[in-house]
Amino acid sequence: MFKAITAYSRSISALEIENDLLVQANSKLGCYRPSIGILFTSCPHNQSKFARVLKGINQAFPQIRLVGSTVVGGFTEESGYAKDGFLLCLIVSDTVEIIAGCVRKLSQVMQRNELAQAFNDSIQRDCAPCDTTACLLYSAYNGINNEALIQDIHGLLPDECLVTGGLASDYWSGKDIADFSQKTPPAEQTLLFFMDKGEVIIEDDALVFLLFHGDVRASYGFSHGWSDVGMLYPAKAEGSYITELDGKEPRRFLQELSHPFAVESHDFAEYPFWIHVPGQDPYLRDIFFDKKSGRYYTQSATLPCRFQISFSYPRKERVLSDYRNCLNQLKNRYDLILVNTCCVHQVVLGSDIEKEYSSLMGTVQDTAFIGGYVFGEFGPSATTRKSVLHSCSSIALCLEEGRGDCQRVDHPMQFYHQII
Repeated sequence: MFKAITAYSRSISALEIENDLLVQANSKLGCYRPSIGILFTSCPHNQSKFARVLKGINQAFPQIRLVGSTVVGGFTEESGYAKDGFLLCLIVSDTVEIIAGCVRKLSQVMQRNELAQAFNDSIQRDCAPCDTTACLLYSAYNGINNEALIQDIHGLLPDECLVTGGLASDYWSGKDIADFSQKTPPAEQTLLFFMDKGEVIIEDDALVFLLFHGDVRASYGFSHGWSDVGMLYPAKAEGSYITELDGKEPRRFLQELSHPFAVESHDFAEYPFWIHVPGQDPYLRDIFFDKKSGRYYTQSATLPCRFQISFSYPRKERVLSDYRNCLNQLKNRYDLILVNTCCVHQVVLGSDIEKEYSSLMGTVQDTAFIGGYVFGEFGPSATTRKSVLHSCSSIALCLEEGRGDCQRVDHPMQFYHQII
């Protein structure tokens, strides 16, 4: 048996949140007791409140191990789109083994090239088997090269393992989202959650993950929705900083093209570029501009020394149509769907953000799902199952019990990026 349920709360006080989540969970679980949990929170960050909610979940389910992160809104199959709230998924299974792990002080671990040791140390008591079918992970946003992280994670898992997840986010108010074009919202306070039978960890600079083994099948859906104008320009970079665009200083180049990223009134701005590297799929990367230093750079990633850029732009209709085309390739029922979507979808879609939830709701039946809007998405690219760090995408990990045959069957479901 593999059973997943969800619960949600839009309450403010920790006691009310705890009560909302546990009442809903117990009504769905009946006599079953979960061993694994996933928690998303989208509200002003309050670690004491988060800790109280987590401890309340642990008191109700003493054997539970839980992972999660702060997000910029999310949804479950019953909550609808929730800008502010707590979203919980609980899993019960006697056929699917799920291992939870946490790597603390992640930035130091990465600098010392000790991720493999720290990753294995976090799960050694569980003796993780070599047949991992899927990995769900959430990482710190600040101070981590998440491109390098996902490459290292792949080296620790079987080649066919599906890896999805996202980067923890800060809290964005409705005003932050509405003012996005004038002022980049906050991105400094991001938190990861890990709970192991009563021990509660709430901090940034961490990696938390779940490994799925045994009688489980994993597939995925992938969509972008960002258009590409198609004109390529040569670029150079050093680490995270763009040093040259089309042979010119980056700001001068953008000003000459009257690109919105060079508007003088913005002290700090963000804009996604398509990055083109020979032999790789084009990928979007959020580029930031700091007027004080005059530099353009990436966050949580590095850039190739030499590459080409093309300009991207979103259209609400394109984002929604790509998302729906991706969903239309899914089956109509799974045991659990875990969705990670770029938080900028909320800016682009505006009042139509509910349509992402309703589209998923209209695609699958009798399926528990939970989704969060994050600062970066881990998942397969358009032409390979190997996961990379994405921007401006939506990625769904679809899990179902293997129905007794214990064979992994993969259904890569992607909507390919088209240049127009």
